[in-house]
This record gives sequence, structure tokens and C-alpha cells, in this order.
Amino acid sequence: MQISPKRQAPTLEWMMNDDEVSNSWVESGPLRFYVRKSHITTVRRHASVIKPCLMVANVNVAKRGSAVAKHLGLHMLAFMKEVEANAVRFGYAGVFVECVYNTRLYRPLTRGGYRRLRTSSYTAPCFFKPAACMQSTSRRASTILQTLEKPSLRRFLYTPDVERFWLHDQAENVIMLVRRDVHATSPIANNMRLTLLDVHRHKVVDTIDHTGHALCWPDDEACILRLLRKLETRLVRAGFHELALSFFVSDLRIRAERDITTANANAQAARQRLQRLGFSEARDRNGGRIYLKPLSMCARSAP
Repeated sequence: MQISPKRQAPTLEWMMNDDEVSNSWVESGPLRFYVRKSHITTVRRHASVIKPCLMVANVNVAKRGSAVAKHLGLHMLAFMKEVEANAVRFGYAGVFVECVYNTRLYRPLTRGGYRRLRTSSYTAPCFFKPAACMQSTSRRASTILQTLEKPSLRRFLYTPDVERFWLHDQAENVIMLVRRDVHATSPIANNMRLTLLDVHRHKVVDTIDHTGHALCWPDDEACILRLLRKLETRLVRAGFHELALSFFVSDLRIRAERDITTANANAQAARQRLQRLGFSEARDRNGGRIYLKPLSMCARSAP
């Protein structure tokens, strides 16, 4: 009888490098953590402030032992350093620890630089640490964080050391996760591609912040077209060669929708509209489906 190989435990590195995985249990030493790629929103002067962040939502002991339970705070802080490094690397605004019921973790988190949040939306205290307060691995990385503390598309395009980042378009109140892709054999300006990985829109009604919805065709067509025009114009000026979109037709996004019929209809509408806009179906470096447009076609494409 052939024995199948033992499956390796998922790690945070695996999760962060797979764009299709938005949440997962990951293991670090004797502990297991449930981590989400998500965001929190707050309201300031009747406007929503969006903070994309890595969320640590739960923790369990993967390997039983009294020593683990006794030093739970130390083990968690060691993992939080890894989470913080990935938050900086992948362009998140910070790290959010959700609903901490174990009071023994309050002091270690506070000593680690996490600020306790006052919120009525959760049943237990939450903690947050902004990326600007995280220790960077180099002075260059620290400078980048200061430059992109209030990220804009222009700042991202002209900061080549940053591979991906969450951007906030204040005019549309939209946040976008974008990734810079450079041709492996010839990293010059003409071979640069920008890939739009994720996009959400947020609204505030009667001073109450509502979690935004994912943009889709045809409901948000006008907003999407404005974003695409802006992206194409800025990318051409910055010397980029291609624009790729993966979010509007993502199989993972369709499976995550509660109403599969509506999700499939939105994806089909996106495919048809993108094709009319000059985008063609292709595959990214991980084999996922994307829609690609050479930016030389921007002058000829008309929405």
C-alpha cells in the first residue's frame, strides 16, 4: 500500500504569497493562528477612513504542553513580529488583533506596541498597530513607509522598491490592492505591468460606517470606468507597459458570493465589458485568470 506524503502545515509565508487565499489557519511553532487579509474602517467627520490590515482573529495551541500555555504571550509576540514584517512587505496599513478574550495577552500586546481600541462593534477588546510604528528591516524600508503612509497611486508608481500596496482613491472612496510585475529577464520600464488584485468601495450613511461592497458590473460600471481611465493615464506616464485585472473575474470571488447566480452574471458582464475595452484573457504568474491590456491601446479604447 502506497502511503501518501504528509501534508505540510500552512504557514504565513504560504498564505501571503498566494493571492487567491484571503484567510486561513497558519502554524507558527506550537501555535495556530487564523489570519485574514482584510481591513478596518473608522468614521472621521462623516467620512470613512479605510485601513487595510492583516487581521489575527483566533489562536489555538497546535502542540499541547504546559510550557506553551505558560508562555502564550511570548509565543504570540514572536508570531506577531512575522505578521508585522509581512504587513510592511505587502503594503498593509497595520496589524489588527481581533477580540482578545484572554486577559493574559493584554500586557504582551501593549508592550509590543499595540494600541487597545475602544469600539462597540466587538464583544472583546481589540488591538491595532500601524505599519509606521513597526520596526523595518532597513532604513530604506523605513523611508518607504514614511513616503507611503498616506498612499496614493502616484507615490506607489514612483517608488520601485514597493512590489504591492493598498491604495486609497479618496475621490471615489475606493481602496485598491495593486501589484507591480516586472519581466524576469529584462526589468526595464517598457516591461512593467500593474495588476489590480482587489478593490472595495465604502460608504457612510447617517454617520454610521458600512462595510463596503466589492465593485462589480453592471452596478458600479461608472465608477469602474473612471478608475480604469485614471489607472491607464497614470501608468502610461510612469512608463508601464500593461494593465492587468484579476479581481472582477476571480473564480475565488465567485465561489465566495452567497448568491452564485448573481456572482456569475456579474462576472460574465465583466468579461464582456472588458473585452470591449480592449482587455484579453490571460494567465498570471500563479496560473490565475486575468484580463490584460497593452497600454499602447489606451488611446484607441473608448468606454
